[in-house]
Amino acid sequence: MNHRDGRKEFWDKIKTYFLRGIIVIAPITITVFIVVSLIEFFDNLMKGIIPPQFQFPGIGLITVVIVIFLVGYLSGTLVFQPIFQLIQSAILRIRPLRLIYTTIQDLFNILNRDVAQLGKPVMVAMDKERQIWKLGFLTREKIEGLPDDLVAVYLPHSYNFSGNLFLVHRERVKPLDHIPPAEQIKFIVSGGIMPLKANGKSLPEQKQQVT
Repeated sequence: MNHRDGRKEFWDKIKTYFLRGIIVIAPITITVFIVVSLIEFFDNLMKGIIPPQFQFPGIGLITVVIVIFLVGYLSGTLVFQPIFQLIQSAILRIRPLRLIYTTIQDLFNILNRDVAQLGKPVMVAMDKERQIWKLGFLTREKIEGLPDDLVAVYLPHSYNFSGNLFLVHRERVKPLDHIPPAEQIKFIVSGGIMPLKANGKSLPEQKQQVT
């Protein structure tokens, strides 16, 4: 090995270690930054509400968590339920507020859904030769007003929490009964980086040569 090759190998190792360090440190740093920023934000928010003698780092976030818990508890009681419904109906009467409110409400309802409610894990043939497949979820097997040979399949995007709904022929849909919905969504969202697990066990990886 000559001097030039040795220097190139040295810098390649330095670059590899540096990138590996970023991958390890970045998620931790970003998480800590978000948590600290939230604590500072809610502490500043509560400065004019909580007396100074009772203030300490994190009191704002703790107060907000307690308030959210109490609202969640009281919203289900017979006494406070009409009050929350009255506030909601007042917001829905104002068109601009209704648009904002319903959009945010739908978003949180989607995030709050159990992954199992996405539907049955399936594969969808994207071409006639059945050489390209997409992973998704069968959300509806019968759609009123449409041909019986069409089914609704939700195909999530990778590296994102969005997706598209497709109407495809039944013959193009292959059920994956051995794959839990939670494992399928993790596999899709991660772009295939996370292992696809069947009943808690990772499926054997098959290395195929691309020609």
